[in-house]
Amino acid sequence: MNRIDDLLNKYIDNEISQSELEEMQFLLKDESNVKKLKALQLVNTSLKKLESYSAPETFTLKAMAALSNKFSKAKSKTNHYAEYLLSVLGLIIAATVLFILFSADWSSTDNSTSQQITKALDVVKNNVPGILSFFKNKSVMTLGLSLSMIFLIIAYYSVEAHKSFKKRISKLTS
Repeated sequence: MNRIDDLLNKYIDNEISQSELEEMQFLLKDESNVKKLKALQLVNTSLKKLESYSAPETFTLKAMAALSNKFSKAKSKTNHYAEYLLSVLGLIIAATVLFILFSADWSSTDNSTSQQITKALDVVKNNVPGILSFFKNKSVMTLGLSLSMIFLIIAYYSVEAHKSFKKRISKLTS
């Protein structure tokens, strides 16, 4: 807003000082400023003539109830990253246990607990070199490193998003 608009508004609102009044009288020598003053006075008188209606006493309660209903129906977005990660880890562990159980020869008649544990350990000993050679493959290593890097990046951005969310919440509450 420029100086003349500020002075004209103060004049209409009867908030103008003597020095500002003298300055405004000097600026009113320009015809365009006189037109602005007349237009502002017309708007001011028109607004004063308008009828005003008061809101019903229960308006605020009804509005807040409507807003509350609207926001209570909004679904919050939750991050299921940790659940997905734990599910994948659980599946890997379950697959390993099942592999050991189905690879062992359980047909012998001696089924003591120590004998079963020995059979399971033998299966692990016999298959670990094959599993390790699989993971020594350069393609598998590259894929594993890439996936690890992606998980680290996702974790970093998740932590940063959580920090910024906490900052926004603390700004709202303070």
